[in-house]
Amino acid sequence: MRIIYSIFLGFIITGNIVPGHDADLNYAPHTSTSTEAVVVNFTGDCIFDNHFETYVGDDIASVFAGVPWFYQSDINKINLEHPITLHNEPEDKKFTFRMHPRYLRLLEKGNVNLVNAANNHIYDFGITGIEDTMEYLDSVNIAYVGIGKTLQEAREPVIFKVKDKTLGFLGYFGGAGQFAASDTSSGLAPRYPSFIFQDIRNLRPKVDYVIVSFHWGIESERYPEEWQTELGRACIDAGADLVVGHHPHVLQGIEQYNGGVIAYSLGNFIFGGRYRPVYDTIVLQVMFSDEMVVRPIPVRINRWRVMNLDGGSAQAVMDTLRVYSSTFPVSIFDE
Repeated sequence: MRIIYSIFLGFIITGNIVPGHDADLNYAPHTSTSTEAVVVNFTGDCIFDNHFETYVGDDIASVFAGVPWFYQSDINKINLEHPITLHNEPEDKKFTFRMHPRYLRLLEKGNVNLVNAANNHIYDFGITGIEDTMEYLDSVNIAYVGIGKTLQEAREPVIFKVKDKTLGFLGYFGGAGQFAASDTSSGLAPRYPSFIFQDIRNLRPKVDYVIVSFHWGIESERYPEEWQTELGRACIDAGADLVVGHHPHVLQGIEQYNGGVIAYSLGNFIFGGRYRPVYDTIVLQVMFSDEMVVRPIPVRINRWRVMNLDGGSAQAVMDTLRVYSSTFPVSIFDE
């Protein structure tokens, strides 16, 4: 195991799933102190570069000021869509991004204590960028999944102990093994089913809940491909409780399957990679206790700052998500 993060007290899991109701989803996100459950917020793609630097600069306090519930959770997990590095030799790619280390203060201020780093931009500044990322995250005690100094390290779970609950996290990218770590070099955890199922089965007896992250799918597509639904469901069958996806940059539906939940794409969160100053999305808030309560929380990103949504704007996000979820045999909106 890479690391065990202990936070504080809690209780026993039965593994039931309870979808939230729209009125709660729009207006009442939970915090660590408002419930005995473990509160985990999951977000989509984050790029703290480019337009983010231009419009936020050093005004770090403003980014999460509109959503105090976000940094009052037990765990916040984002998809970190670039390395953290000062290395100035990018790979030969059309788009490359990197986060300046000064924004580590932003992650700390937002209580971001876990990142998925297995994605198509973490290698934008090569192995140096990946190794710098691990060093910087380690320096501020932020955990990461999906990268490592060896293949074995990249596949290792991160385990959090919170309120007497034990949650295990895994992360993967690239069915063709792009930028994969090896026995002797740093890189990513590849999306090989044999690896994934083995890792889930190894983790399952050690934790109350297993959460798997995938950076997958086609950009701008609103519905997952067949291979994604097959893989997501196979992960649940192998012992995962929750599968969380990102990469398409748009929201996709959320499925209930065989006692688990698959959120195929959480879209963009704080995404400075393109100029889109205002857009609506969700934070997937999950409470882990005797039941796993899954609640999409509508939010607005306004000039790369997070704001609460309510009323008609929040309901519009939920209605859209309901449409995208309607193609599944059982969605998160079905009792």
